[in-house]
Amino acid sequence: MSGAQTVLPVNTQLTADGEPRLQRSVSWRSLILLAIGAALQITVVMGAMAGELGNLHLLVWAGAAFVGLVQCFLIAEMAKHAPHRAGGAATYAQEAFGGRTSWVAALSGWGYWFAWTPGIAVNLILAAEYLESTVWPDVNTVALSAGIGVALYAVNTLGLRHLVRISAVLMVLAGLTLLALLVTPLFQPSLFDAGELSPLAAPADTEGSTWELLVKWFFVATWSAYGAEIAASIVAELREPAAKVMRAMVTAGVVCLAAFAIVPIVMTGIVGADGLSESPSTVFLAPAEVVFGDAGRLIVGVMLACALILGAQAYIIASSRTVYQLSKDAHLPRLFTRVNRFGVPVMSVICDAAVIAVLLLIFGSDVVDVVAAANIGYLVVFVLMPLGFVIVRVRRRRAGQPLVLHPVWTGIGVAVVALNAVLLVVGAALWGVEIWLTGLIVMTLIFPLIAWRRWRDRVDARRHEATADPAESVPAQPVGATSESER
Repeated sequence: MSGAQTVLPVNTQLTADGEPRLQRSVSWRSLILLAIGAALQITVVMGAMAGELGNLHLLVWAGAAFVGLVQCFLIAEMAKHAPHRAGGAATYAQEAFGGRTSWVAALSGWGYWFAWTPGIAVNLILAAEYLESTVWPDVNTVALSAGIGVALYAVNTLGLRHLVRISAVLMVLAGLTLLALLVTPLFQPSLFDAGELSPLAAPADTEGSTWELLVKWFFVATWSAYGAEIAASIVAELREPAAKVMRAMVTAGVVCLAAFAIVPIVMTGIVGADGLSESPSTVFLAPAEVVFGDAGRLIVGVMLACALILGAQAYIIASSRTVYQLSKDAHLPRLFTRVNRFGVPVMSVICDAAVIAVLLLIFGSDVVDVVAAANIGYLVVFVLMPLGFVIVRVRRRRAGQPLVLHPVWTGIGVAVVALNAVLLVVGAALWGVEIWLTGLIVMTLIFPLIAWRRWRDRVDARRHEATADPAESVPAQPVGATSESER
């Protein structure tokens, strides 16, 4: 490099070209921290779901979280085979489809980005609504959401170490408050009405069959309850990934399963499904007021805002790393591979920030439909990820290479593919044509982006051939391949 040199942190890792790249600077416990942030996302649609399903929503949350735990095992094996990949579950499709069908891998990464980037806007909006309901009654929630988002994205440019510390503070504040809310009925049994939990049934005035309602809301619940998988988004920045990733992913899945099973039970027992549905955007405030009174309502509201901000933080990390890896795999423009001196894919972060600004302007506080549309992209990922898991296992077995999990997991992977495919097709259809069309349009946008990147690669290759010294020519590396030095 010529000219003035940039002073880099001592642990900055460089690519073969001497450019900074993602740093392996975080422990396996950081992955669990991201999963806890995802587990707190139950607040996003719990109120709306309880309004249509009644106490049947308990089955949906627990069932979806159990599937999420199973998927954590699949993701962990894929991560052990490809610890260099950033962006998490969606990008492992490249290991299975990265040859002639690389567009399938690109579709997976794009679906993941589509799933989580609106989630950032949703979390910021809900955090602002909790603050508006408890602290600033006259505040403009969209403006407050934008202000919080600016602060989060600014902090994101400083690297994962700083983010983990800030996230830890937010998690402790929110977690302790929610824990107090959950355990108080143990010491004051009169606060908890077990009759609200049985019999399990949808409200009498609910339209549609019970099975249709269960599939419809299971479809949306996956957006939150599969959330433990977000821990895999920073495997490429994890110290000792091969040794720690299985422990981290399984622990993350167990944490989410516990949260999605226990929290709805306690909340329903305190105020009933009807109480949860009265204010769906601030669903925890009614139970907090019953348990702690007005002061408790204020504290829980502020702490829930912290929890939602923590969730937005986790989504920023996941979505920006996905864009970074899509660019590394030659599906998106090269500019998204740029990493600053702290090892942060800064252009991906800037792209996310611009999209969030647009979403806040378009949707305002309408969050449930945003989640339903984004979930089309999310379930595309979770059809392709377990399918890729099965394909990679078959290839490795034929090549005589060892597998991480027992052979029975191949069959489990097939079952997960089938389940998620049914949810994608049937669940999305039950939400209506607008949701389907929104998801379809956004998902197809990846194809012109792929075409543009391929065209730019061909132009640059011809330009390089025209100017290169034949004596200095070296064998070309396949488009989208990752060199050993980058790994």
